[in-house]
Amino acid sequence: MKLLCFSLLYLLISSCGRVDKVDEFVFGDKDVGLEIVKLNSPINSSLRGISILNDSVAWFSGAEGSIVATLNGGQILSIIPPPKKADSFDFRDVFIKSTSEIVLMSSGNPSRIYKSSDGGTNWIELFSSPHKDLFLDAINFNSVGFGLAYGDPIEGHHYMLSTRNNGLTWDVLSEEFPVESLEGEAAFAASGSSISFTPDNRVFIGLSFKGRILTSQPPYKDWVAIQTPIFQGAPTRGIYSITFKNDSIGVAVGGDYTLPDSMMVENSIYTQDGGKTWLNPQTPLSGYRSCVAYCGPANTFVAIGTNGIDISKDNGVNWTRISNFEKGLNSIQFVENRNFGYMIGSKGEIYKITIY
Repeated sequence: MKLLCFSLLYLLISSCGRVDKVDEFVFGDKDVGLEIVKLNSPINSSLRGISILNDSVAWFSGAEGSIVATLNGGQILSIIPPPKKADSFDFRDVFIKSTSEIVLMSSGNPSRIYKSSDGGTNWIELFSSPHKDLFLDAINFNSVGFGLAYGDPIEGHHYMLSTRNNGLTWDVLSEEFPVESLEGEAAFAASGSSISFTPDNRVFIGLSFKGRILTSQPPYKDWVAIQTPIFQGAPTRGIYSITFKNDSIGVAVGGDYTLPDSMMVENSIYTQDGGKTWLNPQTPLSGYRSCVAYCGPANTFVAIGTNGIDISKDNGVNWTRISNFEKGLNSIQFVENRNFGYMIGSKGEIYKITIY
């Protein structure tokens, strides 16, 4: 059945026609070579959610019920119909479990989680918020099927949903193991990347306002809040994105989206001891950054935002701006153990990025 559904979806996408390169940008120096190709996206709505399964398969999601997928490494892109009566929803995050299994998250009112078991042909609603003010920010899974969705605090406690069966059913983890929030504290849904799992399945959640990080480890009953030196002190400031290279080394980025060009070391932090302590870099990012991703084969962290791209070859200690690329971006992700991935933007832009 899975192979049949996959084949039907592939035929649907193929019928939309081949995507040609729209624009190409190449940057290179003695330390890094970087190529960015703008693909011919079929939509113009803001995209924020991104999930890559392998060399061929990637999904993107965003505003106005937008869902886009590729099954052949970006050569062909196609619109995937959203769940019924959800064509106006803001799908801030998406996660691919396999070619047929996809988990989709909508933020705002209503906040909902859907799952498809046939490559997006049909969707089942698995969670609908009982709270009219709940805003889901991100969703992520670890290596053994545990999934976590984070939502802004309700009645003074961080709102977290969990699944232990690859997204088939969801429970309110925060009711069983409540975690108090500070006044004004929440998270950002700018890129769907405020949740990160390490290879040993510890989880880290980056927060706004006070710049704290929530962390826990299996079975995710006890949570610890870690104070960081990220730019903070206002609802628009804090950690927008967090990712780990391995169990020890991680990077988080953010700042203030209302100050897109602010160059300050407080716009990012890094850890070398598994998240126990976080430090500001020596050389700062070139402004606010909404997402950071790690490219393993190139040993490079890449941070993107509304005024462009920065890269770090030394685990977030120093950042270098890609000076000739100043397009506004929301999210980035690389194919696991490969040197290429995708970036998406606020007008439906989809770029393929390669580091060599």
